[in-house]
Amino acid sequence: MKLIGTVKESDNVTTKFDDAFEMDLSYFEDEAVFRQEVSGEGVINGELMYMVCNGTMCLAPAYVDMEFRVE
Repeated sequence: MKLIGTVKESDNVTTKFDDAFEMDLSYFEDEAVFRQEVSGEGVINGELMYMVCNGTMCLAPAYVDMEFRVE
């Protein structure tokens, strides 16, 4: 299997300065879509990490294993 190009993310990303982290943060609301074009067959393994925050605190990051079979 071969990756073609780079990963593309959906256009609904918002970037704002966050006072708590004192830096620009990018985030998606409701849904995020990431696309990667591939050629050939095989299995793609990966890990998704996400974190939820409000104005005063963040929950610990969560990790989800992913597997995609391309046929």
